[in-house]
Amino acid sequence: MTGIDVVTDGDDQCRTVVGESEAVSEAVVRLVATVDETDPLELPPLARVLDPDAVDAVFEPAPGRAGTASRTLTFSYAGYTVTVDGTESEQVCLIRES
Repeated sequence: MTGIDVVTDGDDQCRTVVGESEAVSEAVVRLVATVDETDPLELPPLARVLDPDAVDAVFEPAPGRAGTASRTLTFSYAGYTVTVDGTESEQVCLIRES
């Protein structure tokens, strides 16, 4: 785990900012593992839900352009609805599915 903060927005919601040298896909797994108080290796592979490399590519800044385009991706993973929201920095939000 990295030392990046997890903020709780209620009983069923939390969020974190993607670390400077962290891939978006890694931040998703890190946040779910932190919230579930489990080892990231105990979670189902993210690749069962979507291609982690494709997720990371969506949030990579385009060469020669500032990262000002708004991008949002929402999917289900490990009992959570995950939303990745990004403009200049990416934020990962989780909502526990019922």
